[in-house]
Amino acid sequence: MRKVTRDMKNKYKDPKERSGKVSMKAKKAAVKKPSKPPAQTNRGGSWMIENYYEPEVVEVTDKITIKQNAYIANCSNCTLVVKQKVKAITIDSCSKARVFIQGVLAIVEMVNCKGVTLILQGAAPAIQLDKCQSPRIIITKEALDPLPEIISSNISAGNIELPGATDDADPVEIPLPEQYTTKITAAGGMTTLPVSHG
Repeated sequence: MRKVTRDMKNKYKDPKERSGKVSMKAKKAAVKKPSKPPAQTNRGGSWMIENYYEPEVVEVTDKITIKQNAYIANCSNCTLVVKQKVKAITIDSCSKARVFIQGVLAIVEMVNCKGVTLILQGAAPAIQLDKCQSPRIIITKEALDPLPEIISSNISAGNIELPGATDDADPVEIPLPEQYTTKITAAGGMTTLPVSHG
């Protein structure tokens, strides 16, 4: 083994030599580019809108009808606009995207998404969230009648934003529950309620 001599030890060096500022360059967040080109294709009764990225506004084709589904997949850092009412919309594996929806007949599903904002501008009976991180649902005044039923499972940091009571009022933001308390009765039944902190 080598012996460490006195001149090799930092504690014996001049304070000006042993101190120094360590600086790092700011790293830019890498945007994962889809391997396939962006596309809007009709596959039977469903339109596939996929692989859009970067800050661009994408208008979903007007060829989609009220009898067809829209399947939005692998989109990131973009804004998607569905201008007409459709049968159902599924948003899958998207991140940091904004989706404007005019209205649906059946359901809006969001699966495996991170930081996706859903702006509901027309009626939707139900919204289903599954395996999502930071989903945000903004319901405009036009979409309030009837209010959608929201079904959620395995989500974190989800919020719903409703318009204020008046035009001048601030919007109301409601967090989606992440924790639940289940009570089992002696008769074999059970009740589950969200945990409230406060």
